[in-house]
Amino acid sequence: MVKVFYVGGSASSSGMLRAILAEWQIADLAASQAFAYLGLAFPPQKQGDPPSTIIEVSGEPGETTWQLGFYRAEYPPQQFDDTLRSLDQAANNPVGARVK
Repeated sequence: MVKVFYVGGSASSSGMLRAILAEWQIADLAASQAFAYLGLAFPPQKQGDPPSTIIEVSGEPGETTWQLGFYRAEYPPQQFDDTLRSLDQAANNPVGARVK
């Protein structure tokens, strides 16, 4: 399971949960942008940090091809959201059908 958090800007420093995705969905996103591994703890945010997108890959070791932990997406929240929507539309599914 992959959780997507938005941090900074109007989101709190602890992050605002934006979506819960299947691993295949994040793999589709990884084809269009980079993710930097941050470790096993949610990254600290400071007042004034630019908005960013953090994903958490969780599950049992061996269940996923990703290393468990947190990653920072290359794209800020709005651009990440636009990319997520475009992938859903490309699959001919409404956004709400797969993104909870």
